[in-house]
Amino acid sequence: MEENTNSTESSMTGFLEGKTGGWILNVVIVVLVIAGLMLPPVSAQERIFEAGYTSIDRDEGGSVTESDGMQASVLPEGLEKDVKVKLETVPMASFLDGSAGKDLKEAAEALPSTLHVRSPVYEISVKGPMPTDVVVSVPIPNNAEPYETLSLYDWTGEEWVFVSSQIIVEDDVMESRLDYLPQALAAFQSTPRPPQVSAELPEYVSLPDLGGQALSELNPLGYYLGADNNIEGSLPSLPETEGQESFRVLPTLRNWTDDGVVRSDLVDNMLVVPESRDIHVQAIVDLVVAEMYAGIDLDYRGINPDLRAEYTSFAQKLAEALHANGKRFTLHVESPMQIAEDRWETGAYDWQALGRSVDGFKFPAIQDPGAYAPGGAMETLLWWAVGQVERYKVQPMFTARSVENAGGVLQERTYRDALAELSKLAVAEGDDLLVPGDELTVSLESVGVEFDGTTGRYWFTYVDEASGQERTVWLEDASSLSRKLGLLERFNVGGVAVRALWDEGNDPRMWDVVRDYQSSVQAVVTVDSSFSVVWTVENTEGGMYTEEAGSMDQTQYTWVAPNKPGKYEIGVSIVANDGQTIAGSARVAVLVEEPTPTPTPTPTATPIPTATPTPTPTPEPTATPTPTAKPKTTTAKPTKAPSTSSNPPPNTNFGYGIQAHMVHNGQAGTVMNQTKGLGFGWVKQQVEWKHFEAAQGAYEWGSLDEIAAAANASGIKILWSVVNAPAWARAGQDLSVGGPPNNPQDLANFMGALAGRYCGSSVKAIEVWNEQNLHYEWGNMQINPAAYVNLLKPSYNKIKSVCPNMIVVSGALTPTGAPAPLAMDDYAYLEGMYQAGVKNYSDAIGAHPSGFNVAPWVRGGQDACDFITKQGASFQGPCNTLHHSWSFYATLNGYYRIMQKYGDGRKKIWPTEFGWATNWIGDPSYGYAADNTRGEQAEWTVRAYQLMKQWGFVGVAFLWNLNFEVVASGTEKAQWAIVNGDWSPTQTYNALRNMAK
Repeated sequence: MEENTNSTESSMTGFLEGKTGGWILNVVIVVLVIAGLMLPPVSAQERIFEAGYTSIDRDEGGSVTESDGMQASVLPEGLEKDVKVKLETVPMASFLDGSAGKDLKEAAEALPSTLHVRSPVYEISVKGPMPTDVVVSVPIPNNAEPYETLSLYDWTGEEWVFVSSQIIVEDDVMESRLDYLPQALAAFQSTPRPPQVSAELPEYVSLPDLGGQALSELNPLGYYLGADNNIEGSLPSLPETEGQESFRVLPTLRNWTDDGVVRSDLVDNMLVVPESRDIHVQAIVDLVVAEMYAGIDLDYRGINPDLRAEYTSFAQKLAEALHANGKRFTLHVESPMQIAEDRWETGAYDWQALGRSVDGFKFPAIQDPGAYAPGGAMETLLWWAVGQVERYKVQPMFTARSVENAGGVLQERTYRDALAELSKLAVAEGDDLLVPGDELTVSLESVGVEFDGTTGRYWFTYVDEASGQERTVWLEDASSLSRKLGLLERFNVGGVAVRALWDEGNDPRMWDVVRDYQSSVQAVVTVDSSFSVVWTVENTEGGMYTEEAGSMDQTQYTWVAPNKPGKYEIGVSIVANDGQTIAGSARVAVLVEEPTPTPTPTPTATPIPTATPTPTPTPEPTATPTPTAKPKTTTAKPTKAPSTSSNPPPNTNFGYGIQAHMVHNGQAGTVMNQTKGLGFGWVKQQVEWKHFEAAQGAYEWGSLDEIAAAANASGIKILWSVVNAPAWARAGQDLSVGGPPNNPQDLANFMGALAGRYCGSSVKAIEVWNEQNLHYEWGNMQINPAAYVNLLKPSYNKIKSVCPNMIVVSGALTPTGAPAPLAMDDYAYLEGMYQAGVKNYSDAIGAHPSGFNVAPWVRGGQDACDFITKQGASFQGPCNTLHHSWSFYATLNGYYRIMQKYGDGRKKIWPTEFGWATNWIGDPSYGYAADNTRGEQAEWTVRAYQLMKQWGFVGVAFLWNLNFEVVASGTEKAQWAIVNGDWSPTQTYNALRNMAK
């Protein structure tokens, strides 16, 4: 049978078996193989180019882990879409010897000398958008102790940068919560760098007192953020460049003043507008460059936490601008609040972000001495701080002042002032009226200084005379500071900032401690302190009669009266550290009289005394004999007796205040803004008791709550001035005028409720009554200073029992020479108050030094008459009666002389109303207002504040008044107002706003 052949098939077979066909067939096979490799589920591209990467799902997140426990976790909150992450480990030896590749060789060569690598280098690669919420856990290396000096750093390809982390010892890891994945991460052990020491330079300090080589940075105070995003203020004169070799000058720029006013509104307003931030950045840079400062030290407080991102952006731009000009940037933040063992709330301050931008990062060290015990709160804070900010930038800020615990409230005092509390004396045995040969024993009321080895602080207790409360004083001296610096050394922080280093009365050895700390990287040498007493006896001429030194155990001293009659004073001083600090000068006055001979009776049946014979005069000795002193040592507390010295009350430094009316009118917020606009820190509000306890025990706080809340929000302090008892407390009295209660305890109960409600708030002081030397303020009853003090005593005790730190001001008197029964001369009334015991029931003495038509520098009497005559005044009161009450100057200085007379000269006067009226309403009772121009009101008010601050015995001074033109237009009260009826400023307001404070 014949076979037929298909020609097409034969042709194809021939083609495929031929040379060309074979070539094509081979190409097709290769293409098919490649296509197969590229097809899902796993392509060769992924196998070859993305080998080792782990896919991270956008919705679930994920992690990559190394065999040693290193883990990088990407949280879904930080993912825009799926990403791939690869983690590789480079052994430490390969990294250090340069065999890990070119990039890591450069990284090894760029290592700072103060960092020593302790772990492998972990390289992390990302394909896709960079995740923004990441947790990285690095196992703690075996050779990494002490853990306090461990940190993580990341190589960016150009430099090693600090990576925030926390050490979790129980899990043996270092954990970081970041907004990115590091490129090349490793754990490093830090070694010390020469520490930096910075200190503020207050405006009142002269530069010749600089601490030599003790400082590396000086922060003069005097610059403030202005209302137009500019910089206001000026600095004290600085040393010539030739004298600045040991320190850089970085002035501190603040939004707060020493009297407590914080202008948070200025910062907030600047931050919310980007253009304003740029303007302020440029203003700072221009100042630093023009004045040739080394940089700026920024301390802005009270920032709205909602503006955290804006503040961070502002600080970053400022840092870039300053660094571009070769300048430094140091930054203060407020104290963080611990909310969990490993978490702290920082408000408007993003520690991690700010720490990356600045050159120095300052935060307040914890004030409580108990925080410095091993493992205490300060150590915990340092652990956290060096995990947030690179340790070489960290500078905790300590204070050079001692700390007093008054009922749980911590107050600062200078070293010398605190030690003076130990010198209080009481008579233990004997009388202060002696004849030669009599003995008198005086005793210290406190039992000496103890050392607490746990906290490294010296401490003692004493009893506050006014409140009867026992208080504990923790001394801040070279000893405590050296131990604090030793704590910082454990963490290799960048240095320390010291506040109040120039305060008069500090332990002078502190300068040596900070000088040694700053000049060496060697361990701080712990310093100890020593204390002793020196007993002295002086005669009436002030010459030293005898002096005897003893240990602090010698709490009693017995003196034998000498043969020479006269007045003597037994005194004691506390001597610290071999005489480098001498504190206290408490004294007991003693009178030694001539002995009176005993008459000799003539013995008769009826005993009739004989005439007293003339005694033979005692011959004067040719030399003054040295009396016999018998020191007694005891550890028991001496029997209490009244002391001749008084305690300085807390928080009564000079301050700027103004009275306003805010009750039941919704104006509290406006008043606070106006007060802040003045740059003042205090507002006084009169509280009419009858409106807030109309029925006994039924308190109605609503309007006061509103005022306190507005003050809290503004950083303003409040003085409540309480007057006018309710009708239920004044049965049988003349209710046509205001007056006190029949039962002082009723007022005390109200005061206790008031102080308790607002304790710890913006309310810092309470004035107990007002002008009680006038008949219509005292219920038309007999004016009696002793009756007022009887009213004051239970209120003072009640206030202090519920809020020990509340300042109690005695009711201010009105300056007057009007006759009884309408009034009582204020000098005489104040004397009566002291004779009734006001010294022990007040923290400050209230006053209303009126100005009338007499300038504040005029001293009263004929001077006041001459002044108004020269002025051509129409009101002639100061000439009709040459009384002190017409003179602001005479009133305040006269009060202070009375206070000194009764041993109360360390207390401050609080003028709770003062001022000059103008814009006369036509009432002849206020005719002096017609003589005063707006210009004089402005000039005299400014000068009055300056004088009061200069005198030193004035506390907070409250101008009368702010807003009575708004709330009581057309009345006599409006004549003193310093804003107009539409709240626009008067000339006086503007002058006070511009006044240096």
